[in-house]
Amino acid sequence: MKRILLLLLCPALAFANNVPCEVRTPRDILSCALKQHPEVLRAEGELRAASAMRGEARQIPNPEVSAESASFHEGDEPATKIEATYLHPFELGGKRAARIGEAAGRERTAQARLALAREQVASETLLKLTRVRQLRDEIRLVDEALATFKRIVSSYTSRPRRSGEQDISLSVFRMAQSDYEFRKSALLQERAELNAFFELAVQHPLSDIADIAPAARREWPVMETRTLQSAQLQKGQAELAVAEAGLHRAQGQAWPDLMLGPRLESASGRGQSAQGYGAAMSLNLPLYQRNAGGKRAAQAGLDQAKLSLEQTTRELAAEQSKWQTIYTEAVRSYKEAPLLEEIEKHHSQSERLFERGLIQPALIIEAHRQMVDLAKSRHEQEQRALEALWQLYALEGRAMEERL
Repeated sequence: MKRILLLLLCPALAFANNVPCEVRTPRDILSCALKQHPEVLRAEGELRAASAMRGEARQIPNPEVSAESASFHEGDEPATKIEATYLHPFELGGKRAARIGEAAGRERTAQARLALAREQVASETLLKLTRVRQLRDEIRLVDEALATFKRIVSSYTSRPRRSGEQDISLSVFRMAQSDYEFRKSALLQERAELNAFFELAVQHPLSDIADIAPAARREWPVMETRTLQSAQLQKGQAELAVAEAGLHRAQGQAWPDLMLGPRLESASGRGQSAQGYGAAMSLNLPLYQRNAGGKRAAQAGLDQAKLSLEQTTRELAAEQSKWQTIYTEAVRSYKEAPLLEEIEKHHSQSERLFERGLIQPALIIEAHRQMVDLAKSRHEQEQRALEALWQLYALEGRAMEERL
């Protein structure tokens, strides 16, 4: 936890007063998102509120002071009587310790929620940063296809005469051009969504960070099953601690509070005065109930928290197995797929053959489609592998310690 806090608080001066931070590397973007994303800010606010509850729980009830005065006459002589009592409260049954334990549990719960928010923001930021680079490549491939189709359409339409086969080819290329216009529009819409995310999360437009997106991974770590230490598990454990403290508090409510302190009495009259000293005690008598209903409700809450923690542990174990399988398969398929550079090299050769009349129009259209679709599928597997990798890091409790 200390390493995580040091990592996140290093650029604190840059984020003071919500000033847009300077971004030069992918790590800068991630650190900025971890400080300025709305979900993180909300979770930090919840943690501050929960931390303040511990001070409230430590408070000791104030003492009570009571005084009474009476004047009366006995014959012709006036008389006065004064009584004063100072009562200090003593909370029995461990009420104060239970309050402190409950506040501490709520603070731990808020800390776990903050850790969850940071992990989710880190994963989302990394995936979207990677998508920025992928989107740039996909738009470039679509633009290349559009340029090719426009050049071919222009070549066909400039001919004074066309054969029937050429007319069909012209129609096919126009339809392919329209299809790729739709593809480019979809990519531009996705880029607008990415721009909105980064303006919200790091207060920088996409144009500021497009050139510093992380490069494609060449090496992928071998992930082995480790002990679960996720923030979700810590949250369940903290909620169990809150439920246990709630049961202790309900049990403590069965004990009355004791009020104990000194008592002073003073009487004067007929030329004489007298003072008396003693002790006073106040205690509620638990004759009608000993908070049985409250204890049953608290016990039910504790049972529910235990059951929830058990199910959360089972679910996280299943999630770990699922993401392990997804990661292994996605990395395998990603590594086996040809690189974009190789695809574009072979495609350039195909276009030269087409220009020499050695390849049919349908083949050049299919070549472009295959190139764009293969790039998209490769990028999808990269995204899936990255998502699985960071989900596994989060389940192991080390998401914030790993490099991009």
